[in-house]
Amino acid sequence: MTDRLVTRKNETKERIIQTAIGVFSQKGFHLTKMEEIAEKASVAKGTIYIYFRTKRELFSSLFSQALRLIEERIAMVNKREGDPRTRLGNIPIILFQILRERKEFFQLIFQNFFLADPESKRIFEEWKGKMLKALSSDIQKIGKGKDLRSAEISSQIIFYFLLSLALGFLNGDLEIQKRETMKEVQWNYNALLGVV
Repeated sequence: MTDRLVTRKNETKERIIQTAIGVFSQKGFHLTKMEEIAEKASVAKGTIYIYFRTKRELFSSLFSQALRLIEERIAMVNKREGDPRTRLGNIPIILFQILRERKEFFQLIFQNFFLADPESKRIFEEWKGKMLKALSSDIQKIGKGKDLRSAEISSQIIFYFLLSLALGFLNGDLEIQKRETMKEVQWNYNALLGVV
């Protein structure tokens, strides 16, 4: 396969994904038809099935992409920062930066997550495991997790605190754009880090 053909296939797949985000956002998971996505992406109906066998598979791909974006952004910042306390403290800032940048995308993902197939749930559990392991490691390094078990419990508390903040923001219940709100989030998060 030539480089040009590979590039064209990647562009087509990306166009399908970007179109799917828009259509799913407008109509929701259940009302969206693969034919609509193909039409709006300007590809033949059969072409979409070359890349995604089902609508659920396409949605799972979007879900995986969303989680990978968060993971990659956190990893990028963590590479620059050696201090585990600072790494932990940066997580809410990083999380809300990416949620603000791609709000429509993440609203789509998390509003439809529970309607998705077992594959999306598997992807989430795998991602959650990676995040919990990283949190637990940093908690142990700062000495707040006296042993592995307490570090694991603390990492779960932090993980679900951050997840609930993200869901609150995506549902419109939490206005992170306001500087005061972000300060409150950071203060509560830091207080949580001090306790765990």
